[in-house]
Amino acid sequence: MPCAGVGVRAGTAGPKQYARLGGRALVAHTLGALMQVQRLHAVMVVLADDDARFEREAPEFVGARRWLVRRGGATRAQTVANGLQALRERGADDGDWVLVHDAARALIEATAVDRLIDACLDDAVGGLLAAGGRHAEARA
Repeated sequence: MPCAGVGVRAGTAGPKQYARLGGRALVAHTLGALMQVQRLHAVMVVLADDDARFEREAPEFVGARRWLVRRGGATRAQTVANGLQALRERGADDGDWVLVHDAARALIEATAVDRLIDACLDDAVGGLLAAGGRHAEARA
């Protein structure tokens, strides 16, 4: 999960992932949903090297299935690439699935991720989760 943005495009006073929604940072909401997906081996958060807020904003992100790396890039794409490299260093290989979800997209639901996984089980390439209206749709 890329979590290294600084909020430039959003025009916020700070990183968008730390904006508050219902008293919690967006990233805390996102992690809460992803950690409910039991089929995920782990959730890796890729932070900027100098991020000093994550642990304060998401204190529940500790434990065996919770991986934290400080390798954020100058762009989201570079942050994702750095995260993929970190996964390889932890033993991931070409046959493993990787789901990427931005930290500031807090309205994700665990059931939608499960539907995406189900929709992609027989697809060699993967799929995208998109939302239109009230319900998310998974397509391979």
